[in-house]
Amino acid sequence: MVKVSVIIPAYNAEKSIHEAIDSVLNQTFKDFEIIVIDDGSTDKTPKILKSYGNKIRWKSQENKGQASAQNEGIKIAKGDYLAYLDADDIYFPKILETQVKYLDKHSDAGLVYSDYYQIDDKKILKIAKSQPFDYLLLLQNNYICKSTVMHRRECLVCANLFDESINGRDDWDMWVRISEKFKAGYINKPLVKYRVHEDSWTHSLPNEQDNLRYCHIKIIKKTYKRRGKPFWLKIQIIRTIVIGKVTLEIMKIKEMLGKVHPVCRKFGSVVLIAWNVVDSTLFYIENFFYRHS
Repeated sequence: MVKVSVIIPAYNAEKSIHEAIDSVLNQTFKDFEIIVIDDGSTDKTPKILKSYGNKIRWKSQENKGQASAQNEGIKIAKGDYLAYLDADDIYFPKILETQVKYLDKHSDAGLVYSDYYQIDDKKILKIAKSQPFDYLLLLQNNYICKSTVMHRRECLVCANLFDESINGRDDWDMWVRISEKFKAGYINKPLVKYRVHEDSWTHSLPNEQDNLRYCHIKIIKKTYKRRGKPFWLKIQIIRTIVIGKVTLEIMKIKEMLGKVHPVCRKFGSVVLIAWNVVDSTLFYIENFFYRHS
């Protein structure tokens, strides 16, 4: 057994996988293993992985998506603690040491996460601040970056594996499930460099919002059933379906109006602000029932 298993899912990651793996090998904490799951890469990723010899464990599978690759890594992991690093992200040298100390010291915490830096291929863009754990807020928005997470193996006894039907937002669903049974700790400093790609699909607003809304609704519905269908979660389902759909349409109309005239774009912005006020009001109602349930 080792203390920590670092699981790296990789797909066509020849440009960045070296940095990711090396950032783990350069840790001040040494009791770890690196598991890389190649998710059907068609570039030189397998060749690069092979060059590391016995410094890492890796296997290839047909392309099934990130969640499947992470699950394969979990199945062969030997560590007491599990951590996840995307193939284009970079660990700071003391992240494993810091997080192991936290979990060793806080026996009631099942999971720990931190802030991170957003980077592109050239420089650091900004510090991305997370926040102390709040379950209700996590159901609204995934403020936990996967590459900053370490959790105990026993968390998976309750939470099971990543949901492969929510590929791309599967980590959000996992953090929600783990936090229903275990406390989550927050380290208020950046421990990871998270890479942002200019050509990423997440930079296309309609695609991002459509995918986010679909996955959010699915996560909430799963939670609603799992928690015995509480009234406050029913409010959130309705709010997410209705408010989310209308907000998306307003954003699309705003972009269309902006092409007609700048004044029209400003009008769209005012409408969006007013609609957000409605959303915020419903959130406070939901929050009231959650806190008093």
